[in-house]
Amino acid sequence: MRQKYFRTLTILCLSFVISGGAIADTWYVDPVNGDEAWDGRSPFHVPNTSEGPTQNIGGVIGQTQDYDIVVLFDGVYEGYSNVDSYIFDQIDNRHLQVTSAYGADNCVLNLSDPLQFGMMSHPEDSIPTRFYNITFTSEQDWNETAFTISHSDVQFIGCIFDDFTSINNYTRLFNLESESLPGFWECSFSSNTYAGLMICNGQNIQLTLDDCTFEGNICPDQDLSLIDLAIGTTAAFNNCIFQQNRATQHSFSIIRLNQDSDADIRGCVIRDNYAQSGACNGVAIYGRASLNLSNTTIENLWAEENPDGSNAVFLQDYNDVSIRNCTLNNNDRGVYAKDVDINQPNQLEIIDTEIIGNTHSDPVPYPEPGGITFGPDVGNVVIDNCVIQDNYSGIVGEGSCGDIIVSHCLVTGNERKGILLNYSNPDSTVEVRNCTLADNHEMGADLSGDWMLLKNSIIWGNFHRGIGGNPVVSYCNVEEGWGGPGAGNINVDPLFAAQGYWNRPLNIMVSGDDYHLKSEAGRYEVNSGAWILDDESSPCIDMGDPNDAVLDEPYGSGGRINMGCYGETEQASKTDICVGGIDGQGRMLSDFNHDCDVNLIDFAMFAAEWLDSTKQAN
Repeated sequence: MRQKYFRTLTILCLSFVISGGAIADTWYVDPVNGDEAWDGRSPFHVPNTSEGPTQNIGGVIGQTQDYDIVVLFDGVYEGYSNVDSYIFDQIDNRHLQVTSAYGADNCVLNLSDPLQFGMMSHPEDSIPTRFYNITFTSEQDWNETAFTISHSDVQFIGCIFDDFTSINNYTRLFNLESESLPGFWECSFSSNTYAGLMICNGQNIQLTLDDCTFEGNICPDQDLSLIDLAIGTTAAFNNCIFQQNRATQHSFSIIRLNQDSDADIRGCVIRDNYAQSGACNGVAIYGRASLNLSNTTIENLWAEENPDGSNAVFLQDYNDVSIRNCTLNNNDRGVYAKDVDINQPNQLEIIDTEIIGNTHSDPVPYPEPGGITFGPDVGNVVIDNCVIQDNYSGIVGEGSCGDIIVSHCLVTGNERKGILLNYSNPDSTVEVRNCTLADNHEMGADLSGDWMLLKNSIIWGNFHRGIGGNPVVSYCNVEEGWGGPGAGNINVDPLFAAQGYWNRPLNIMVSGDDYHLKSEAGRYEVNSGAWILDDESSPCIDMGDPNDAVLDEPYGSGGRINMGCYGETEQASKTDICVGGIDGQGRMLSDFNHDCDVNLIDFAMFAAEWLDSTKQAN
């Protein structure tokens, strides 16, 4: 392990060249064998002398020049000769690179004074102050912020921040002030008791956290957040883990965005966090902020004694929000959005996301818990290619809205309604298309307005009934039929590959494994990713709106889209096997548009291609 750090350190020293071609000096601090205790056995010495390492950090700082490297050997560094605020002012002013020799576990800075970075201006093109592989901790109770960063781009790499305790319920561990660009890479924050770990409290702050872990931290009192992004803050979170953090009083958010802030959260995990007497949110927006959340898991959040419960994502009066490729499971709610000014530009999109098992054991006032909850009042919403399953309710919305499009979603096994949209503004577009609404304990879809559209969908196996309200229903398979407005509807068993069902005596949903449509010509099998042949074919194949394009449906789609959530997609079940001239991949040689029918359309495509190739040849 030590060879690893020496190798890294050697590379750092050899490659660290400052502007003008000068190479930085390297200084060594050894709290045990430095100064008088140095016996010459160590190869490390003070530059340009025969002296060995010093025993304290303050002993070398006064001799360093800009961008020098300071190496700390194992030990506990404390007291005014090591961790005085003046020493850290000099470290920051000279842009020093401070690193442990053997890693963070045994290189400990025990702080007793608050540290401030960036109180003097730095050139924009300068190398930032950096700390590598060091543990920061404290044995005292704090009444103030431990780290203040202002007009600084200080960076922490591989550092540990643990066991800080505040007796002031209003202070944070880190206070990030205006014009700051701090960065944290592979850092750990654990067992701290503070009113939040970071607050961005100023203008033009850019915060970066990559591969960091926040675990076992406690936030006492007040409405708190672990990381609070203030007005105008831009933040990037990549591959971070937030787990087993808790608040002892009031509401609690892991990451909170405030007015005009902007966060990009990618590849993170937020799980097993808890608010003792308030709402618990994974990511929350309070006021015109923007969020990009992708490839992130938020699960098992818990709120006690609060009707707002726990929300994987809580959105109040937001700008643009994108949620993609996420997993939002086992909370009270997956996504809860409300109080948006629909006259302001805004967009919420939830795409390729799994929202499962969001429910609540106790009755709570509306809006009820569930997968996705809107209202009152949301703007434009797009929900596409999502699995919304085994929640208290699937998708619920009320009040006023912009345009709402729900497409290619599998909504099954929810305790209440699959989809409930109760809006009162007919000038908006509300459309549910190519969805599978099956095996929900109440109705599949309840759409209040006669201006709402439900099309190309399968509504089947819902306990009470299929459809409520008075929407226009077209080209859908509706159990027990549909007598309202619309055309092209059928009422026949859709022949799902493996449908779920409700255990009525126990009132428990046994989830289905596979809601793809059976097909003798080919059905996509979820577990193997292969195409298999069934002994029967679903009547929902090729029964969607004939005016809609097949888009990504595979070869052999028959030229008309399927009903259900896999219609228009690469996983759409196939039509009858084509006959005639077949190549080695089962394709008709003269079927240029892949609809299993050779006709004038194919001839026109052939002619156009021939004419184009002739022009190129000439």
